[in-house]
Amino acid sequence: MSGCDASILLDQTATIDCEKTARPNNNSARGCEVIDRIKSEVDRVCGGPVVSCADILAVAARDSVVALHGPTWEVELGRRDSTTASRTTANNDIPTPLMDLPALIDNFKKQGLDEEDLVALSGAHTLGFAQCSTFRNRIPPLGIASTMRLTTLTQPLQVSPHSGGDSNLASLDPTPFLL
Repeated sequence: MSGCDASILLDQTATIDCEKTARPNNNSARGCEVIDRIKSEVDRVCGGPVVSCADILAVAARDSVVALHGPTWEVELGRRDSTTASRTTANNDIPTPLMDLPALIDNFKKQGLDEEDLVALSGAHTLGFAQCSTFRNRIPPLGIASTMRLTTLTQPLQVSPHSGGDSNLASLDPTPFLL
C-alpha cells in the first residue's frame, strides 16, 4: 500500500515523483517535518542512522491512539524506508474522501485488505481534521441534524457553512474536545 514505507515523506526531485501532492494527500498530509526532526534527534542521540521513518510513523500512530485513551500494542520494528515514490500509484491506490462504501471495499480488496481492515483504518482517520469540501454533502439538513447527537455535529456545522469555506478545517471526531 502506497505510503506504508514512508514514501510519502520523500520530497520531489528529478528522480522522485513526490506523493505529497497526489490527489488524496494534497493539502491533507501534514507534519512530515515532525518525522524528519524525530529521526534526526534519534540518530543524533544514538550515534548514527538506527531507525527508519517508517518505524517512527508506526510508533507515532500507536502512541497517538494511546494518548487518546485507546488500546496499546507492541510495534514490530525493522521497516525500511522507501527510496522511491509514485504520485501515480498514490492517485490510483489511496482511497479518496469522496468514495462511497462499495468503492472503498473494492479499493481495500485490491490492496489485500478486508472490511475489518477498512473499519479499523477508517476509524483511525477520524483523528485530525478534514476540509469542509470533503464532507459537507454528508451533513444532514438542520431538521434532521436536530434529531441526531448534536455533540457530533456541532463543530463541523459551525466551521462548514452550507456554501463557501471549502478549505476550512473541522475535526470530525469530538474525542479530543472531550478529554
